[in-house]
Amino acid sequence: WLASMPVSLPMLGAPLGNWMFDRFGCQKTVVIGIFILTIALSLTAMVTNIIQMIFTYGLLASLGMLFIVQPPFFLVDIYFPYSHPRHVLATSIIACGFPLATLIFNPVTYLLIDAVGWRITYSIYAVVTLVLGLSISLTFRSPAPSDDEVTILGPAEETIEIENYDGNKPKAQISKRTECILSSLWFVASTLKCMGYYTPYVTLVS
Repeated sequence: WLASMPVSLPMLGAPLGNWMFDRFGCQKTVVIGIFILTIALSLTAMVTNIIQMIFTYGLLASLGMLFIVQPPFFLVDIYFPYSHPRHVLATSIIACGFPLATLIFNPVTYLLIDAVGWRITYSIYAVVTLVLGLSISLTFRSPAPSDDEVTILGPAEETIEIENYDGNKPKAQISKRTECILSSLWFVASTLKCMGYYTPYVTLVS
């Protein structure tokens, strides 16, 4: 449960992340998530039992990661809408972040725990999250909406101009029923994918 919560809750909380994005904008939402995650990691370094860790790392850190992980996907979708020829490439690049970080930081985490212990490791990651996260969040600038389109990007957030791309392609028209069926299939497929992805973690530990 402790390991699965920070993975599942940020995905299940996508509607909340979407609301925060619409209400405060991408940059402010990510900064809020960075501070929450930093506090969560710092508190986790001081816990004395597993129940406290479930709250600090399982719930509080999950909330911080929700506000960090989801908004960049929404922002990329604004810069590269569905009709944009680079839409798939842009979303694929941002989706590579999680597995790439897993490949890099898992061995680093193992070495840190072996060298300085898990409490100091959590403290180190808290500092890294704060410094690196705030630096990267400066790049999350929402584009200015075009004259013929109004997009909620958060109050008084700094914006930049981007080229308006229409692609001259007709948008695919699908019915609500088809959309619900496709969404359900996507949900089932994603669930099965996660089961297949994380089952080796459990098996290898056992």
